[in-house]
Amino acid sequence: MSEKDDVPDLKSLLNEPDEPPTAHCTVPLRQGLRAQIEDLENELAQAAEGAPKRMGAASPLKELAERIEALREQMKASEVTFRFRALSYEDREQIRVDMRGRDDADEINLRAIAAMCFEPAGLNHGDFRKIRTKLGVNIFEQTIDEAATKASGGDWSVPFSFAASHILGTQK
Repeated sequence: MSEKDDVPDLKSLLNEPDEPPTAHCTVPLRQGLRAQIEDLENELAQAAEGAPKRMGAASPLKELAERIEALREQMKASEVTFRFRALSYEDREQIRVDMRGRDDADEINLRAIAAMCFEPAGLNHGDFRKIRTKLGVNIFEQTIDEAATKASGGDWSVPFSFAASHILGTQK
């Protein structure tokens, strides 16, 4: 095999059907329930250390556990999966047009995130500002912003799968 055979044919690769980079994240929007769950977990731990109750009485441990599970279900029900696709040149240019010369890095970022988001569909930069306020800046940055950054090219190499490599015995 010659060295020329090792080089991929760029024109053939460009003509292959493919999707732009994508990434996603799932985040429960009702983050405030987390503190309530943690408080009940502490109550449950303290109640478990207490003296045993009479046989016929309702178990305070079971009641606390049921309250915890109910809150967990509410939090789980608020989970939203956000899916992002890399911006096209046209998308990026539209953000510039929409900004009308304003230089606001935060708004540009929120507009880019909104333009990249294809699920749930129809969200705009104002929606993402509200989501950031609801989640808090750190959670927003570590989930939604990070997934959008990944889709925009933050991870461009061929991914390696340790699990698949281990199963197939191809670790190198």
